[in-house]
Amino acid sequence: MTEQPFFSVVIPTYARPQQLAACLDALAAVDFARDRFEVVVSDDGSPESPEQRVAAMRDLLAVRLIRGAHSGPASARNRGAVNSRGRYLVFIDDDCLPTAGWLAALEQRFAELARYPLEQLDHEIEIPRNLFSGGRFLRDAALALP
Repeated sequence: MTEQPFFSVVIPTYARPQQLAACLDALAAVDFARDRFEVVVSDDGSPESPEQRVAAMRDLLAVRLIRGAHSGPASARNRGAVNSRGRYLVFIDDDCLPTAGWLAALEQRFAELARYPLEQLDHEIEIPRNLFSGGRFLRDAALALP
């Protein structure tokens, strides 16, 4: 894959080889150009590496395996995101089975949303303490305007 894929599909996984295999099989059946998406399997330190299952799919998918220490699904998602090349990140759990039209529907939705201009905001946002234990933080956000 030489050009940047449109989607990077990130799959965090930990010690569920059968579920991961079924998820990868479903992604191989997705009706979307193979050069327009990549799959990044982010293993969260499984006792048995999913390398063989991932390698078996390389003829059908642009798929890579990223391994890390066992630190939870959020860390695995972040590790997968950092190692992704796609324009857009798509997260799916290893026990999910996407339908054939899943990525095409997402692409269509992005095209519909692109009709609205985006404005970049750089300012402090106060989060009410009853929602989060936070306080104030600096956030970059894109806002879709009508």
